[in-house]
Amino acid sequence: MFPSSREDAPLAASLRIPTTEEKFIPSYVTLDGKVLKFEAFLKDEIPDSQGDYSIRKFSVWYYLVDNSLKINEIKQENSGLTQGTFLKRHKVPRMEKDSRPKDFLTWRDIRVGEILNVYGDQQRRRGRGGRGGPT
Repeated sequence: MFPSSREDAPLAASLRIPTTEEKFIPSYVTLDGKVLKFEAFLKDEIPDSQGDYSIRKFSVWYYLVDNSLKINEIKQENSGLTQGTFLKRHKVPRMEKDSRPKDFLTWRDIRVGEILNVYGDQQRRRGRGGRGGPT
């Protein structure tokens, strides 16, 4: 029995029958285009030097729709390093001792001021930008 008027709507809610006024919106539609952007840096040792290092700056993009991560290096002129895409967009496995093999990074794992371990490279996040950006 489906509700035919607004008076029957409370009955439908208690029976968990969707009313004609309710619209189902899947999560991939609501989260599409929503991105968390962070700035990060990596302290990179310079080869053949004694204790010298360079600071490499990155933009970390976390896509909420599929829990994927993309990391781009911010280009610095005359650095002598290959720059650009550091990590293409995909799900990144956790690199901790106690994680399961099919356990991936989520937005809960990215905390400002803490170290993010991505395939052995440790980056520290400085802050969160906004949402939006390239896909």
